[in-house]
Amino acid sequence: LARLPVLTKHDVIEHKTALLARRRRDMDRIVMWSKSSGTTGRPALVAQSLQSRLLQCAALQREARWFRWDPMAKYALIRLDLPKLPDGQTVQNGQVVVRNAWPQIRFFFRTGPVVGFRSTNPIDQQIDWLMEHEPAYLVTQAANLEHLAWAWPNEQPPKALAGCKVISMQLTESMRRRIESTFNVPVRQNYGLNEVGLVATRCPEGGRYHVHSDVAIVEIVDDDNQPVAPGEQGRLLVTSLSNGAMPMIRYDTDDLAVASADACPCGRTLPTFDNIVGRYSRLAFLPDGAFNDWLALRNGL
Repeated sequence: LARLPVLTKHDVIEHKTALLARRRRDMDRIVMWSKSSGTTGRPALVAQSLQSRLLQCAALQREARWFRWDPMAKYALIRLDLPKLPDGQTVQNGQVVVRNAWPQIRFFFRTGPVVGFRSTNPIDQQIDWLMEHEPAYLVTQAANLEHLAWAWPNEQPPKALAGCKVISMQLTESMRRRIESTFNVPVRQNYGLNEVGLVATRCPEGGRYHVHSDVAIVEIVDDDNQPVAPGEQGRLLVTSLSNGAMPMIRYDTDDLAVASADACPCGRTLPTFDNIVGRYSRLAFLPDGAFNDWLALRNGL
C-alpha cells in the first residue's frame, strides 16, 4: 500500500465520478450515497455497494457480541439521523420513532425493538424519555451523553440500562468517568466514517481499537505517508475492502491515532491501534508546548 498515493477528501470531492469502478459485479451495485461530516467545508460523497452495506451489518453484530449486548433487549438512539416515521417523514423534536428491530443488524439476526429520539430535544425531555422507555442500551454522541450525565437528577438511572455507546465525537477519560459514575454502566466506543462505515471497535478488555480487517485496512503514517513506529502518533489512513462500487484506497481520514506497541491482552488477533487523538489541523503562530497545554486542559489533567 505504501507505493500507492494517499486519497484525500479533496480528491473525493473533486473527482467523485472518476473514482467510480468502471466494471462492477452484482454485489458491487450502488445502493446508496454517503457523505462525510463536512468538516473540510464541503462534504465528500461516496457511493456504497450492496456488499459494503451487508458487511457493515456483520461487523456491527460482531461488535455487539464483543460488548456482550443482548440482541433481544431494547435499543435506544438519541441522535439526529434516525429511522423515518412509518409515514416516511423525518422525526421532529418531541416525536418518538419505534422500530421492531435494531438498525442494520436486523438484516441477519432477530433482535429486540429500537426507539429513537432527536438529540436536539431539550436535555430534560431526553431524561424523561429515557426514564419512560427504560432501554437496555443507549447510543448517542459523546457530548450529549456527558450532558445527560451532568443533568441527571439525584436518583437511580433507568433500571434496565446495561450499556452505552458513544459515536461521532471524541470521548476523553474525564468524560468517561463522569458518564460511568452517573449511569453505573460501561461506555463503549467504535471508530468509523460515513464514507467507509464501521472500521474498528474499542476492545472492552484491552482498551485499544481492533480493526475489522475483513472490512478495512488501517495505516498510521507520518508526514511522509510512511508507517510510524509503535507507540507513536500519526495520521490514520483507511482502505476499504468491501466497496467495489467506489474503492477507497489509503483514504486520509484527517484523524490522528497512536500505533499499538504490543498485542492486546484480550487475545483477539485482529490488528489494533491505540487511542484516537483527534482531528488533524494545521496550527500556526503558537509557542512550543501550547498544543500540549490545550490537550491537558481539555482532558482535565
